[in-house]
Amino acid sequence: VNGSALYNLTDSNFNNITRLALSKKNWFIMFYAPWCPHCKRYLPTWMEMANNNTNLLNFAIVDWYYFYC
Repeated sequence: VNGSALYNLTDSNFNNITRLALSKKNWFIMFYAPWCPHCKRYLPTWMEMANNNTNLLNFAIVDWYYFYC
């Protein structure tokens, strides 16, 4: 995601990124819907956590609404 340590996972890159490329650290993934008020309110916190903890975990987001609805 622009300017952050978050990976934007999609159906085309999910397996490649999470299993192969960066497998040395565990993943913490937020599945969200862009229309959801709770998701919108929490996203800045998620981005802050990602930026402050890159040495511990890989952080990512998945727009589940786009890919699964």
